[in-house]
Order: sequence, then C-alpha cells, then structure tokens
Amino acid sequence: MSESIISSKDTSNVKKLLLLRVVAGIQQAHAEQLANMRIQDLKVSLKPLHSVNNPILRKRKLLGTKPKDGIYIHDHENGAEDSNVALEKLRDVIAQCILPQAGENEDERLNEVMQEAWNYNRECKLLRDALQSFSWNGRGFTDKVDRLKLAEVVKQVIEEQTVPHEP
Repeated sequence: MSESIISSKDTSNVKKLLLLRVVAGIQQAHAEQLANMRIQDLKVSLKPLHSVNNPILRKRKLLGTKPKDGIYIHDHENGAEDSNVALEKLRDVIAQCILPQAGENEDERLNEVMQEAWNYNRECKLLRDALQSFSWNGRGFTDKVDRLKLAEVVKQVIEEQTVPHEP
C-alpha cells in the first residue's frame, strides 16, 4: 500500500474550506446583485404651506398659534377665518356623533354642538335640508337622532365646502 501525503482528515478540512469559499462567493455575488437592483433616490418636492391639507397646520391656523420657527401660516385660498371655524364646528358635530364625551347628557351635548355649527353654517342648503329631515327646530332635535347618519350628512357638508368648485 502506498502512503498518501494528505490524510483523509486533511482532505475533509480542504473540502470544507472550499465549500466555505464557494458559499462566500455566492453570498458576495448575491449582495452585489441586490445592490444593483436598488431603486435610486427620487427627487422630492413639497407643496407650499398654503395648499397643504394637514390637520395640525389647520388647527394652528385656526387658533392663531405661532410655530417655533416663527413663521405664521396664512391661508391664501380662503382668507376668511370664519370658514375655518365653520368647518371646525361641523367636525365637532361628527366627533360628538361618533365618540360622545362620557359623563355628559349626550343628547344635550349634541344639541349644543349642532347649535354652534348651525350658527356658522346657516347659508348651507345641504345642511339646512338635512337638519330638517332630522327634526331640527333651530335649537335642538325634537326626535331621536341616528348619530351615524347625521355624521355622514355632516361629512358630506364638509366635503361640499372644502372641495374646490370649478367656475
């Protein structure tokens, strides 16, 4: 029998080493392929502040608070603070319909919130017609109100007032 220069144990180690190198090579090739497939950074452009529909900015504008950077937010589209207050009052009605505040008489509170919204939105025909269908007498509801239906109608009123109308 001839003696082998490399023992079977060494052969096993060499095979393992070659296998590790092959696996490392495959991993490297895979990583490079993934890097080539990455989506390139896209350019981002932001809307001007006056055309952003952001609830936090609307509330700051409504309350007249001054942001930390010292820049006031002006509404160039509406210009009138009353329209913002009117929309806010309508949103309060929706909030009262969906999540009434605990510990209060829900019906009385709904009447109060609706009265405030009505004071700012009397000219809205859609709201006027809807309130008549819900038995609104100008100060309160005379019948039991389906709060979800009322919330849906008020949502439609808000959409009507906020969607720009084309001339």
